[in-house]
Amino acid sequence: KHKLPQNTLVLRLTGRMGSTPSKCAKLTYLDGRPLDLDFDSVTFEAAPFDRGSVRFAYRGTILAKGDATIDQQGWWKNSTTTYPCVVKVFQSGPARERGAWKDDVESLQVAESFAKKFNDQLQSNTKVTFASPILGQVTETANFSLWLFKWKTAENVNQDDWVCIEPYLQGDGKWGKFMKWINNFGWRNIDLQGQTMHAFAHFTWYASNGQLLVCDLQGVRKGDTYLLTDPAIHSSRGRGFLGPTDMGDEGIRRFFLSHECNPFCAHFNRKKPRPFAYDPLTPPMEEGTTFTFQFPTAGIIKSTFAERQAFRGSTLGSL
Repeated sequence: KHKLPQNTLVLRLTGRMGSTPSKCAKLTYLDGRPLDLDFDSVTFEAAPFDRGSVRFAYRGTILAKGDATIDQQGWWKNSTTTYPCVVKVFQSGPARERGAWKDDVESLQVAESFAKKFNDQLQSNTKVTFASPILGQVTETANFSLWLFKWKTAENVNQDDWVCIEPYLQGDGKWGKFMKWINNFGWRNIDLQGQTMHAFAHFTWYASNGQLLVCDLQGVRKGDTYLLTDPAIHSSRGRGFLGPTDMGDEGIRRFFLSHECNPFCAHFNRKKPRPFAYDPLTPPMEEGTTFTFQFPTAGIIKSTFAERQAFRGSTLGSL
C-alpha cells in the first residue's frame, strides 16, 4: 500500500450533492389573508418553461398538509397530497411587495365575476371560469450543491420576492392542450368551435353597459367547463387605462368587427358599437396579445391603481 508522507493533513469532504428547487413557504390571498385551503408550501423549477411578453412561467408543485381532495370549480383537484401549478414571475423585475400583483389578480377576479353572471343567465351546460390565483413569498431559491459548496440556479427569482401561483391547466381529450380562442385585438381562432367564448366576450360588454370587454380568452376545456387564465380587459376610459393590454374603444370595436353572433348572443340586445376608422399604422390582427407599447405613447391613458380599482368596482355594480 502507498503511504502518505508524515504530517500530511487529510480532509474528508462530506455533504449532499444535487439540485434543490425554489420554495414558497408563505402562501396568502391578495389581501394578505392566510389560505383556507389545505396547502402547505410550493416548490418550483429553477428555469421557466415558458414566457409571455410580461411574465415568466415556471412549473411548480403545491404540497398539501393532509390528503383531502380540494375542488374549487375544477381548478385545484387531486386525490393525492400534491397539486401541479404554474408560478408566474414578472419579467420587468422582482415583485418585492405583495401589492405588485394587485392589477393582475383583480383583473382575474373581475373576469370571474362576469363569468358567474354569464353562467347564471344562460343556464347552459357549458360553463366559463377563470383561475383562482394565490400569492407566495419565496423563502428559498433553487440551487445546486456539491459537498460544501452551493450555487444559486434560480433564474429571475430572489429570496423574499412575491410570485403568483395558479393551477396548472389540464383539459380533456382534444381540449387538453392550452389554446386561445380570441385575442385582444380582433383576432379569432377560426379552427376552434368557440361559440361560448365569443358569446362570453360579447356578454361582458353588454352586462357592463359598454364600460368594458373581457377578451384574450385562453386556457383549456375540462368536461363542460372552460378553464381560463390571463384575460385582457378593454375599458371605455381609453387605451392603457387598465394596463398594457387595454386597447380601449378601438379594442372593443375590433372585437365586434370580427365577432359573429351565435345563438348564445340572442340574449344581448344592446346595440353594438360602430366600426372604427382604419388606421394604417395600427398593428395587424395576429394571434398574440397586443400591447400599448406597440402604439404611439401620445394616445395612452395613464391611471393610478386607485382609479383602476374604482373603475373595476363600478363595472361590477352593473351586475
